Amino acid sequence: MIRFATPPVRRQFQRGFTMVELLMAMAIFAIGMLGLAALQVVSVSQGTGGRLRGTAAFLAHSVMDRATSEGQVTAAERQANTNGLPNTTAGWTFIGDASAVAKTDGAALLFDINGRPIAAADKTTPVVFTATWFSRTGTVNVGTRTALQEFVVNVTWKEADPKKGTALDTKAISVSRYVRI
Repeated sequence: MIRFATPPVRRQFQRGFTMVELLMAMAIFAIGMLGLAALQVVSVSQGTGGRLRGTAAFLAHSVMDRATSEGQVTAAERQANTNGLPNTTAGWTFIGDASAVAKTDGAALLFDINGRPIAAADKTTPVVFTATWFSRTGTVNVGTRTALQEFVVNVTWKEADPKKGTALDTKAISVSRYVRI
């Protein structure tokens, strides 16, 4: 009887990975990690931008509220005086003279990254936000002792754009309201 050689026994269940499979898995993992790293950079940038925009809006409304409160005092004086005119308010910070004449840009208020005011003489604290304001020509009705004037507050700041590298973009927010004067 002739005996034929039996073929070598193949293992039914292989264990481990081939080198090609391992390299492919590492390449796919590396691409995924690079995507997550890029997402993290954009996320941090957008979070910082949102914080800056929120602080700027808060500062604009804060300056507007201060101007409104000065206007309410002027309006109260106008109501109290028999001639319907307010007492002098020439030294006031925001609305200036209580008249129907438009005011030019107000002196700038400077703020740090947290929205705290900075004195103009302070050269050590970095200025992040600058608030300016002006008013448009108002209307005074002496007979009814009322007056309204549009008041505009602008807040500007510089913000990094991740697409432009280290270049900073100037951003601004503007708030306007009719103020009693």
